[in-house]
Amino acid sequence: MAEATITGMNFNKQFGGYKKSQVDDYIRKLSDEYRTAYEEYGAMRAERDELIEKLAKQEAGNLNRPDGESFVNTLVNTEIQARQIIREAKERAKKIIDGTIEETSRAKQAARALVEKAEAEAAAAKKKDRMANVENLQIKNCAINNADIANENIAYAINEVFSAGVPA
Repeated sequence: MAEATITGMNFNKQFGGYKKSQVDDYIRKLSDEYRTAYEEYGAMRAERDELIEKLAKQEAGNLNRPDGESFVNTLVNTEIQARQIIREAKERAKKIIDGTIEETSRAKQAARALVEKAEAEAAAAKKKDRMANVENLQIKNCAINNADIANENIAYAINEVFSAGVPA
């Protein structure tokens, strides 16, 4: 997997953060790439060790020959190449791991931001609901007060009618 593929990966968002299945698939792919790189590293190291052993055997048999020194040079060059292969494999594995860590960190930050936003929206909705309940209570109290005033006005009117001596 190329570094651009790793660092350029985007996940679809859903409620609560990134889609878990996409993140899991991505991490699985990175893990497979890392495993492959690690296996290649192991195979190259085994091949290097085998070549060193073969060269050592040939060198032991050819030290008395005039061209025996070329085997020593070959052995040294092989060791240098092997070290370079190991270094490159480690660098590749580090890039994969660093990319995964960075992408995971970004995904966590995005998920945290979504959670915070959802919590803020929930708090605002609760506040709005509380305000509506207070408003309903005020309306009910006003209606009760109006009914009480109406009852008092009716009682007053009845009293006035009976006090004035109007025959029934």
